[in-house]
Amino acid sequence: MSEQQDWTRAYLLMAKDGSGNIIPLLVDASGQMYALLRGIDALGAAQTVKVDADGQLYTVLRGASGVDVGVDANGFITAVLKGELSGVLTTIAVDDQGRLQAFVLDNESQWGDVLKVGNSELAARLGGLKTWDWRGSQFWAIDFSRGTGNMISTLSGTGAAIALSPVYWYSGGYSLKMTGGSTSTYLSRAQFFIDHPPSTKCGLEIVFSGLTDYTSIAARFSWYTNNKVYHAEIQNVPGGLNNIKYLNSGGTYTVLGNNFEGVNTEMWNHMKIVADISTFKYLRALWGDTEVDLTGVDVYKYGTGYLNQIIIQIDVVSRSGNNDSKYIDSVLFTVNEP
Repeated sequence: MSEQQDWTRAYLLMAKDGSGNIIPLLVDASGQMYALLRGIDALGAAQTVKVDADGQLYTVLRGASGVDVGVDANGFITAVLKGELSGVLTTIAVDDQGRLQAFVLDNESQWGDVLKVGNSELAARLGGLKTWDWRGSQFWAIDFSRGTGNMISTLSGTGAAIALSPVYWYSGGYSLKMTGGSTSTYLSRAQFFIDHPPSTKCGLEIVFSGLTDYTSIAARFSWYTNNKVYHAEIQNVPGGLNNIKYLNSGGTYTVLGNNFEGVNTEMWNHMKIVADISTFKYLRALWGDTEVDLTGVDVYKYGTGYLNQIIIQIDVVSRSGNNDSKYIDSVLFTVNEP
């Protein structure tokens, strides 16, 4: 090489610059080759690419709109994901663990709610029992198509009876025919027992019909807390006005609305009561196409007990001198009620 002794191994590296000139490549005092990196900015001007105090190359990422891409304290790139619906951008949310959540959404329900359905809830709904009020997750249900399950019956009065019926039903091919006695307290009662759910906002729904008059039909669920028994109950008393009631904190029935059963006794009716079992207060009552807000209304409590269970109870009361019947097609208990 030029100006070097013949026995040395020395090289002069040459390179062509942006103007086409041949120039030598430099090294530092330790013989290390270095380079000055240049980049073209958004305006077409050449800018020097910088390094930090340790010689590390760093960069600031910027989106097309001129907003810098953020990183967290650990150097992870963060992003806000947006989805577009009819030209409007909406932020895609994650849970408290940073996991992206996705839901299959149905159309709005007949109550005007947009419903999120997970796989487990979809599996629970196969079979079609939960078709009236889609709020809440199905925890327990029976349609009597496979028997009466763990039912316990209480009968009072002459001719009182409970039996499966294949001749009159709404779903599943069977219903539970409940016949009240013609004497005494005229009662036909069905009870079901399930364990205490972790969810506190619970609902009880029944689907019923009948071909005779009767005194009343009631749907109740009870639970034990703080050595007390709490009851949430909705009752239908047919005929005349003011025939839908709920059990108030004093143990008597308070009127909710009227004219529930419609024009004939053959129709199938839906009735539901919802309460918070941690605050001991009602949330709402539903029947047919009507909903009543009961937020903040106390449920009824009495007695003592510590059993870790929910008692579901259906009562049919006959008229004196008659064996009136009601057909219960299905009973549903829900949790995670809004």
